[in-house]
Amino acid sequence: MGILNFFNENSLVKIRLVIYGILIILSFFIFVGVSVMKDKTTNGSCPLYFELNVDRQFFRYNGPESNCDYIIAISVIFQLVYLLLRMISLILLIIGKLSKEMILFSDLLEFIYVIIDFVAFFLTFVAACLISAGTREAFEYAYVFPFEPAAEVAQGGAWTSVVLWLIIGLIGLLVAWNSGKVPCVRGRNQDSQPKGGSNQAEMVDPSSERFGI
Repeated sequence: MGILNFFNENSLVKIRLVIYGILIILSFFIFVGVSVMKDKTTNGSCPLYFELNVDRQFFRYNGPESNCDYIIAISVIFQLVYLLLRMISLILLIIGKLSKEMILFSDLLEFIYVIIDFVAFFLTFVAACLISAGTREAFEYAYVFPFEPAAEVAQGGAWTSVVLWLIIGLIGLLVAWNSGKVPCVRGRNQDSQPKGGSNQAEMVDPSSERFGI
């Protein structure tokens, strides 16, 4: 019960700020690492899942560009742009420039934020798998792998981001359930409240008022 009481709406804001800040930093590890990997190839193509083919007596990398484009897009959209906007709104809330009564912090949007966290977790997990598996397959074909340090940085940033997205998603879901913000599900605080309510007006027989009883 103590742990559940610790994870409340106020603590969630502070936890989100910390984890979101770390995720923003890790986003640079991911998309910069992948960009450096592309720059290190002979023709600037994506080195993930590449095969080394001979084309007119020159070796060239044949990796699908969509792999690197997907990884960069996910890290920029979710871990950089989206989280920067979220951090700005949370900081303005803490310093009193925004109010909890605003639509940005409504129960529905708070639950949507939790859903976005889980969506980001899944998409980042796919990106991390692409980096790890694609790099491993590239090692099998390449005798010289000049972008190994960049690949390690991108992998470390991606897998750490996966863990952090999962943590903040689970904590957000716990707080939403605890405060009754999950649609169609009663929260723990709602279950602990008395059904009748102490301020509820007592039932009065109309006949008693009519006859002055």
